[in-house]
Amino acid sequence: MSYRGFYVNLDKSLDRRIFIEHELRQNGVLERYTRVPAIDGSQLQMPTNSKLTKAEIACRTSHINILRDNATLDKHIHIIEDDIELSSHHHKLLEGFFAQNQSWDILFTGLQIPLVPKQITFITDLYEKLHTQKHPQNAFFNMRDFLFVGAFSYIINKKSIGKFLKIYEQADTNSPIDFIFREYICFRKELKGYCAFPF
Repeated sequence: MSYRGFYVNLDKSLDRRIFIEHELRQNGVLERYTRVPAIDGSQLQMPTNSKLTKAEIACRTSHINILRDNATLDKHIHIIEDDIELSSHHHKLLEGFFAQNQSWDILFTGLQIPLVPKQITFITDLYEKLHTQKHPQNAFFNMRDFLFVGAFSYIINKKSIGKFLKIYEQADTNSPIDFIFREYICFRKELKGYCAFPF
């Protein structure tokens, strides 16, 4: 196995646990994924002067803890939320990307795109290009200049785990997890990010 997966799930959200485990089982990858109890934001004491909501702090901390707890794992780490729907070729998609052996730090398999005309045009053109092919396949585009939000499904390169942990230590405590990724991919250019498309 070239990657291990972790899904974040609140103890009280049994319905979402059943849903995501069904998704993983349907795709034949359930054994690769481990449930991680999410931090319950409603139980948090808010830090003084924090600009984040309790939910954002809980999400950020839950994701960071997965990397901290698996810092020595010699596999790529796939972190997902418990409400995503997986593509029927999810596993082949990931293995196909890994087989390219290109330099990367993080791969997203889904994003939310701000309504920026340039980016909407890029995605529309890419979609049209893929659908004119005789045998359409997924594309992987560089996110260096692609603004985005969302951190509901992404893979951290096993060689980059230490880099991410260092970034988390330096990052603004008022930044949600996806804003940290965007800062270091799109503005500081210190992380090499790619995204699979279609998402």
